Amino acid sequence: MFELKSLFIGIPNDLYVIVKYDEEVYKRRVFDIDIFTYDLNCLVEMASKNFLSVVSDGRIEVLQKSNDHIQLDLFYSNTEFVRLDIYSELPTYNFLSLKSSLFTFFLESRQVFISKIFGEISILNDEANSFFRYIEYLEYIESRSDKSKHLDFVNEYVKNNDSERIFSLFHYFVKLNSKVIVKKKKGYISFIIFKYKELGLRKFVKRSLMKLFKKDI
Repeated sequence: MFELKSLFIGIPNDLYVIVKYDEEVYKRRVFDIDIFTYDLNCLVEMASKNFLSVVSDGRIEVLQKSNDHIQLDLFYSNTEFVRLDIYSELPTYNFLSLKSSLFTFFLESRQVFISKIFGEISILNDEANSFFRYIEYLEYIESRSDKSKHLDFVNEYVKNNDSERIFSLFHYFVKLNSKVIVKKKKGYISFIIFKYKELGLRKFVKRSLMKLFKKDI
């Protein structure tokens, strides 16, 4: 594996933030990193130069997914590569609608982190990380069972922090596109998505947060 600590060298911490940071994932031979940035082209250029400066036989594939999303695949052997999904706007979700100002909220909720893998980088603070993971969980709960791992992060955060803060953030930044019914099942709250009569967002979020504490409705 090439020296990953070179990847973010010289890139200003206030230019970007890595979302859903997970050091265990980045120990794999193939992985991707989701990044929000104020300047898409600048970050792509700087990351590409850093990569090519230490991998003489490396190659880069750039895919313009949209005007505000570039996928940067960095190949450094026959079977290993790093994918950078770089966004200058929030990704589009089908189930949830997010205020555009949430993108700035995430970028301004960054913290400098010293990673054993990447060195000094910019990642989401614990509150923003938990909030973003909760959004991802709700968006993909019906279609991506692997997204349930996000609840582990949220659970860990709310053990020692104010869950009402995440509730307030969700209420302010998010609205539902689909209709939702929440029902009790085996001591937990399960989420069932329907094209049905809308529950109020505040009621939905409060009920969904109860899953974290395994409370009765």
